[in-house]
Amino acid sequence: MTLCRPEWWRWTNFFSTEQIKIINKKINTLSFFEENKKAPAYNDNGKIKKNCNVKIIKWDEISSMFDVAKQEAFKVTRKEFKYDVWDFNYSTMVNFNIYSPGEQYDWHRDVSVESLKYDFKMTFIINLSDEKFEGGEFNLNFGDPQIIDELNKPGSMVLFPTYTINKVNPIITGCRKTLTIFIEGPPFK
Repeated sequence: MTLCRPEWWRWTNFFSTEQIKIINKKINTLSFFEENKKAPAYNDNGKIKKNCNVKIIKWDEISSMFDVAKQEAFKVTRKEFKYDVWDFNYSTMVNFNIYSPGEQYDWHRDVSVESLKYDFKMTFIINLSDEKFEGGEFNLNFGDPQIIDELNKPGSMVLFPTYTINKVNPIITGCRKTLTIFIEGPPFK
């Protein structure tokens, strides 16, 4: 675990290549909801921001494989950011993102749908790619856009506040797979 700036954290090679193969095999057997293709994220000019395949999976179906990673993310969220957050439960859903050549996710913030009951507090992304890919660099923008090279390495993880502007560059070749988990809590005050 490494503090990269006060704004984000990384864990390099948290999962081994063998673990990633097992995780992908398990995920491929699960039932899932597919993200609604008719309701993609758009920018202010009406251009689609996100055009990758997203499988929405129940946390409890994969929790045993990610429990230690989740504990790490919650430890940082509570200790370093001092956020009040809720543990995952049977209704927690996570996004398994599959980016193929030409697919990307342009600049955006990870915000919860307007709700008076909760807010997304942190975004937790794990690279689960099981084949090489070119492009697909992950970027964070804290006033100075930067490529986060650590997330290009399969098995690595990053954690950052959801208000942070971020994007995934277009994939050139191969397939990029990530698991995105939103850590929720009571509304920000």
